[in-house]
Amino acid sequence: MIQYAVVDDSDAILIFQTVNDRGVDLSRLDKTKSFLMHILYLTSPDDVDIYFKKVNQIFADIFKYIEDINNTEFGGNVDEESIQRYHYIISKNYRRDVASDYFLHLKNEFIQKYQNDEKCKDDIIDYVEDLRRAFAAIKEIFTYNEKDKIKKLVNKLFYLGDIANYYPLLIAFWIKNKKNIPSIVNILKTLEILTFRLYSIGKRRADTGQSRLYTVAHNYYKDIIDYNVLITRLNDIVKNYEWDWHFERNLEDPSFYDRIKRANIRYLFYEYEKHLRKEACEPLEFMLEEFSDSSKYEIEHIWAQHPEFDDESQEEMHKLCVHRLGNLTIAPEGWNKKWGNATYEKKVIDYMTSLLRIQRSLINYSKDCWKQFEIEERESNIIDFAKVRWEINEKKQKSMF
Repeated sequence: MIQYAVVDDSDAILIFQTVNDRGVDLSRLDKTKSFLMHILYLTSPDDVDIYFKKVNQIFADIFKYIEDINNTEFGGNVDEESIQRYHYIISKNYRRDVASDYFLHLKNEFIQKYQNDEKCKDDIIDYVEDLRRAFAAIKEIFTYNEKDKIKKLVNKLFYLGDIANYYPLLIAFWIKNKKNIPSIVNILKTLEILTFRLYSIGKRRADTGQSRLYTVAHNYYKDIIDYNVLITRLNDIVKNYEWDWHFERNLEDPSFYDRIKRANIRYLFYEYEKHLRKEACEPLEFMLEEFSDSSKYEIEHIWAQHPEFDDESQEEMHKLCVHRLGNLTIAPEGWNKKWGNATYEKKVIDYMTSLLRIQRSLINYSKDCWKQFEIEERESNIIDFAKVRWEINEKKQKSMF
């Protein structure tokens, strides 16, 4: 190690900038800070101290927000470089090819400003302050602890996953509306519908709709579109990729159990359990966190996966029905171990006394038999519920504003 003492901050920044181009790579956030401070010095070496102080304080806040994010349950789902890129998308350019190399474009922008724009110093401060707002927004979302609708909806989005495409929009909307609780609730509901239909049930690729979501986020943040247009754009994405007939077809898929993630099936049944309890005026006693725990609740095949058959016709019918949505339910821990491949007729007594209404409701179809007719009837009822629960209702989404 060689110690080299510098006289002032400007020399330190210049050395830091030069050294960072060699050896072990630093994060782009570190490089951004170093680069911008270097440009500040080049722009105005005589009175740069006040700008250095501002930038240092802003980045100190940002690094504290990163620490807070990392200490949350879902903080591992997003990293500092991604947040900086999401901010670039909403504030500078939403094109994927540009955003993927945002640091190069950011450097080129400020090099040009330094050469041609007398307001370069102020533009740098504006950028880092806006960047701080983006990190603060993510921190506030991840650390939101109020026991209200926002918390429940945020947890649902985190549970479903596949939300990386939404982060720019979440940042933009949170910054502009964080004090408007109804609007945040409404946009979170819209994103939950989009997530469930496109990715959970539609099984679309992770980057499906990404360009359109980036464009919407940018245009909303820059006030190019308003709230009502934003809702229309989001609904258009759903209609384009998972319109009602396609959503229904995916729910009717004979290989539903094999195609859909277990977590997403549990989520569907959690919402269906809530629906059944509401219809029966019975309070909900089970939280999503419980349903999402595979050690507490399992996916059960009502007509068992490996039953004994009386004849070949039953075997063929079983192949067509066994993995359908209508033949699946949620069961408490140990249920499958207890009943294994037992027949419906043997399990029905426990269904009748289950704590879960989704199991108790099985006796509404038949107490004596569980075959293709009962499975299709129940599946139809669940799908009717799903089409209402995850309905695209633009008029309702806009009515409150």
